[in-house]
Amino acid sequence: MIMDYKLKYNNNAMSNTTITVLTNDNQKFEVSTTHASRSNTLKNLMGDLSDNGGNEIPLPECNGEIFSKIIKYWEHYPTDPDEKDEYNFLEFSKDDAAWNNEFFELSQEGTLNNHESVLKIILAADYLDYPRLLKHGCKVTADQIKGKTPQQICEMFKFPMPTEEQLAEAEKQISKK
Repeated sequence: MIMDYKLKYNNNAMSNTTITVLTNDNQKFEVSTTHASRSNTLKNLMGDLSDNGGNEIPLPECNGEIFSKIIKYWEHYPTDPDEKDEYNFLEFSKDDAAWNNEFFELSQEGTLNNHESVLKIILAADYLDYPRLLKHGCKVTADQIKGKTPQQICEMFKFPMPTEEQLAEAEKQISKK
């Protein structure tokens, strides 16, 4: 099954060109080169694709569910702000709050419903070398742990709580630096 996620509102000649992306669960996506070029990984692989005459770009580190979310992110945010302007890089309008909450699976109270999904988005954004989504996912995660105790964070992410011995060892290692 090929899912078509072409940009409909970009009149750039590049937007008429698409590539096929094959995720690790064998889902195929037709993606505009305009979208794909926002990922440094895909941009580099597109160059290899044209050099080798291939027609599919495999993504061994990304499944179809997460890649389809990334495409929706590209469609919702059709351009990326200048990364050099760090202050405004992750500024989103209040209109985007509801969309962002749905995308990152946040409850009405702003807490994560699905930590695993956000982690998968962050890992995929890192693999795809797509800084905006990577930073956005990290910001959402940071907002979730802000003001929480280490125990609450461990519970939130289902990490085992370190023992007193492990904490003492970690403190000793930190004090050596």
